[in-house]
Amino acid sequence: MAEQIKCLGRTFSSEDERREFFRNELRKLLPELKKIDGFPIGEDEDIIALSDPPYYTTCPNPWLNDYVTEWEQEKQKWELTIITT
Repeated sequence: MAEQIKCLGRTFSSEDERREFFRNELRKLLPELKKIDGFPIGEDEDIIALSDPPYYTTCPNPWLNDYVTEWEQEKQKWELTIITT
């Protein structure tokens, strides 16, 4: 059995499944993201095709805060491990 992919609290059976899920999510978020200064000029499908969400997007990354939150939680767990050993 192939290794499961974990990403931002979700589990996927493959990188392709993860990529497809987050590309669909990005597609839904694009109308709101287009209001942000610096949004690239281009067709929606081109922006999605050039992105590997949630890791990399050619537009402002809507998952950046999620990554920071996840990192902070991991950091706290790591710090507790260090303190208790």
